[in-house]
Amino acid sequence: MNRTRLLLPGLFLILSLALHAQEKEKRIARVLLKDGSELVGEVILENNVQLVLETRSLGKVNVLHEEVSLIAYGSAFEGRIWRETLDDMRNIVGPGTGYNLPKGQGYYQNTMLFINQFYYGITDHFSLGAGVELFTLFDPFNEFPAVGIFPKYTIPIEEGKVNVGLGALLLSTPDTRTAFDLNVFYGALTLGPRGRNFSFGLGYVLNEGRFNPSPVFSIGGQYRVSPRMAFIGESWFGRPMEGGAFSAGIRLIGKRRATWDFTLVGVANNGFVEVSPLPLVGLTAPF
Repeated sequence: MNRTRLLLPGLFLILSLALHAQEKEKRIARVLLKDGSELVGEVILENNVQLVLETRSLGKVNVLHEEVSLIAYGSAFEGRIWRETLDDMRNIVGPGTGYNLPKGQGYYQNTMLFINQFYYGITDHFSLGAGVELFTLFDPFNEFPAVGIFPKYTIPIEEGKVNVGLGALLLSTPDTRTAFDLNVFYGALTLGPRGRNFSFGLGYVLNEGRFNPSPVFSIGGQYRVSPRMAFIGESWFGRPMEGGAFSAGIRLIGKRRATWDFTLVGVANNGFVEVSPLPLVGLTAPF
């Protein structure tokens, strides 16, 4: 069986829907001013000094950030306003997309209790993450768990339509004798707006100082269907993996931007496919 066919039909469906949605998506902001007044409108322009909104009753309004008490962002799809989440920088597990965290915002991600990750937006285009897994603490032959550092820089080619991400997964595995013995350096191209997009990634592995010239490919996507739910999918394949891995599931979005992921994960090798009998459960909570 060709492993690249495992998840491609669903992901290309997400791609077509994401590209179709580019015409309909608008970024909305609810702005609470220090004098107690409130403005709601489409974000036309935003920089370090001001925010320009297109409001329904007042037209274009310029708001200085020094006058702002609180800003809450959302997206307008098909006439409805949906709350933004912080999950745009990833599909399911890895951060291989062209989106990043806003400056000063971060989240904690827990997967099946044992995998813990933290991400924080240093700037609007640069974030830094760190992670640790706890499985190996139950293995008497390993003294230390795997830990990692995950820098990522993004470049908006056309905001909300075409974005590029460049990053690294710098890992220290339990059986290593040197720090960061397993590293992946990747690039990702994302097509589509936040919440409705498709990503294609390419990465190279550096294992204990030995560079593998064969790339690892990734294909992923997410498609938000309502204020509370999105479909998500991701797959990885390439010679360094000696097979392929794939995942697909749903994301449930809470009122405070916390999300729950329920995904089925599988592996394929030499024509054999195995899928996890139970879904992988992950929680993402902003801080």
